[in-house]
Amino acid sequence: MARNKRQSVVFQLRSLTGGVGIVVARLAKEFERLGVDVAVVCEKPLHSAVTSFPDTIDVESTGSIMKTSGFLRMLAYLARRRPDHVITNDRRSNVAAIRAKRVLRLRGAVSNILHDTYSVALQFKSEEDQRAQIRHYREIYPRNHRIFAVSRGVATAFAELSGLPPDRIDVTYNPMPALAQLRAQSEAPLHRWLEGPRRVPVIVSAGRLQHDQKNFAMLIRAFHRLRQQRAARLVIIGEGKDRARLEQLVTDLGIAGDVDLPGWQQNPYPFYRNCDVFAHCSIHEGFGLAIAEALSLGARVVAMDCPHGPREILRDGEFGLLVRYKDEVAMAAALDTALQTPAPEARSLAKHIARFDAESVARRYLDLLGIKC
Repeated sequence: MARNKRQSVVFQLRSLTGGVGIVVARLAKEFERLGVDVAVVCEKPLHSAVTSFPDTIDVESTGSIMKTSGFLRMLAYLARRRPDHVITNDRRSNVAAIRAKRVLRLRGAVSNILHDTYSVALQFKSEEDQRAQIRHYREIYPRNHRIFAVSRGVATAFAELSGLPPDRIDVTYNPMPALAQLRAQSEAPLHRWLEGPRRVPVIVSAGRLQHDQKNFAMLIRAFHRLRQQRAARLVIIGEGKDRARLEQLVTDLGIAGDVDLPGWQQNPYPFYRNCDVFAHCSIHEGFGLAIAEALSLGARVVAMDCPHGPREILRDGEFGLLVRYKDEVAMAAALDTALQTPAPEARSLAKHIARFDAESVARRYLDLLGIKC
């Protein structure tokens, strides 16, 4: 008897950089390991990817799908592969994939992963643009086969925004590598402030330095308040267009000797495992992958209680301190408290973070998509 053909999945997204790129790469590799035929289509050049892929996963760069040339390259690729499922990871990729399904008469299903809270982003747009985008959500997303959200908060907010029934949106947390793999990677060489015995505690944070979402300026100001009370150091790993502005703020506050911005790190896990506190100040966060990874490596976590992921990862403050939204004084106080607080109990923490394990997350996706492996 002939074997059944492997189910095929194409992940589609704008770029393999940043948190979304990391999540898609992990899902793609885990799907492939579980027996799915996987490919990845992105708009930006592959040399900017945050990770590499095995030869068994085809990765294609189309250029901007907002241009005719990029859209046609995407159409040609999907026409060749004719996947059983396309999983999009942003709004414009979702629109393009739904158009492609109609143009090519693809039988495959188009699903979407909601990685962030669109309702927060809408606050910065004009009323006219807000109305136009809400109409777009209500017209396009009901056409998706499945809609996944990376946290309960994202799911609830999008249901309200789009008018979709809440049960049309499935919560699927972002995947983390197995804990043994994280710990192995965390054994790499360290930053000079984190090596060996130390008298001065070190706070670590991570993210892109190129937009206000990560809110590093507030973290630096909160750290300045903390430094007026006690000795401490701050390391912010990441890179971006706001580097010069943040460095100037550090200089203006007179704390340049205690703050370091060492740039983007291929392997951030030694920082997470060896810091005294991991701090997170985002204004909005669909999930907050760095929080989950730092927590799993034993870090004490302080996170601003932004919409939506941090509260879910920290289980309403059970596994870390949640800080009042945009409150710089409260952030400084919470950092000080965390430096004097024991890390979460290992057994209950391990049970909690198991829900973020990459294999468990991938199997949930496959179950919801109806893919048997």
